[in-house]
Amino acid sequence: MAYFRGDPSKYIIKFVDGKRRRAGLGLSFFYFKMNTSIAAIPALTNDSGFVFNETTKNKQAITLQGRFTYRIKDPKKMATILNFQIHPRTRQYLTEDPEKLELRVRNVIQVRTRSEIEKMVLEDALVASEKLTSIVLESVEDQAIIKEMGIDILSITFLAITPTPEIARALEAESRENLQMKADKAIYERRAAAVEQEFKIKENELNSQIALEKKRTDCS
Repeated sequence: MAYFRGDPSKYIIKFVDGKRRRAGLGLSFFYFKMNTSIAAIPALTNDSGFVFNETTKNKQAITLQGRFTYRIKDPKKMATILNFQIHPRTRQYLTEDPEKLELRVRNVIQVRTRSEIEKMVLEDALVASEKLTSIVLESVEDQAIIKEMGIDILSITFLAITPTPEIARALEAESRENLQMKADKAIYERRAAAVEQEFKIKENELNSQIALEKKRTDCS
């Protein structure tokens, strides 16, 4: 017989002969090594990152980087879908199933993200971080696989949306040209305004001279 002390941040499930006997947050208990298995499912929120390479409506490649936060709200349901069994002494997971959880969530996020990006041209996609965050989060929450696994997606954040280096350089060059055009236009407008102002001043001076000459003529 051995004693297992549960981690307060994990939902512990004790199986005896393959059947669930006890379950609870941070559960501790004595157990027989021969016929007992233990699953430890994270009870706290978890963060994970992603990098997606997608293509816009006008066939331009972009890279989206971001993060998502999730929480397993129904650990008992999760235990029936993925194997979270641990070694009682080392606390290491005995399978790679726990890693599959984030992979499945990431795949759902990518599919929903791709669906939105394919509707956008490059220029719109590059500034769509907030829009994507709202739309993709709502869409992911409604997916059947997310509900079946008993998890809550608390947030999805797109930190950066970037084009290929070649397109980035082209956009930078275009931006510089546009800025130069705006600067040239501003200079031209200032000069035109100065010329117009000078013309008005001379026109006023001429009108004053004409009025003065007329007055002198009338007096004589």
